[in-house]
Amino acid sequence: MQRSTSALKRDPTGPVITTWVRELGLDRQAIVLNVIGVRGAESASRALKARLALDTRTTSANRLVLTWNIIHGLSEQEVWQDITSNGLEYHPIYDTGLERLSCVYCVLAGPDWLILATRVCFALELPHPQTFA
Repeated sequence: MQRSTSALKRDPTGPVITTWVRELGLDRQAIVLNVIGVRGAESASRALKARLALDTRTTSANRLVLTWNIIHGLSEQEVWQDITSNGLEYHPIYDTGLERLSCVYCVLAGPDWLILATRVCFALELPHPQTFA
């Protein structure tokens, strides 16, 4: 089973990077910095990720791709402090009480999350599945 993080969040960056580098038409290798918001405290596997790493899947003869996990060492509280103190925009789903921007019916979610997610879908008149197994 492919995890949603890779299939829906990380993997789509590869084709975009390929297209951008091709459109630049450089006569030398491009250096690409792919900045991702992954916090180490979110899971044991994320804690093992380097803050800055070579992306061997996307790097090629015409591009060197580095992945920077920019908030890797920050706590959730520190992330929100940065957002607030710098007046940064964030996704409005966080104002609903949901703690993460994720798939509405994430297989890793608990019952409370699923109930709140369903209520948010109804309140915002968003499409939602008729059944959930």
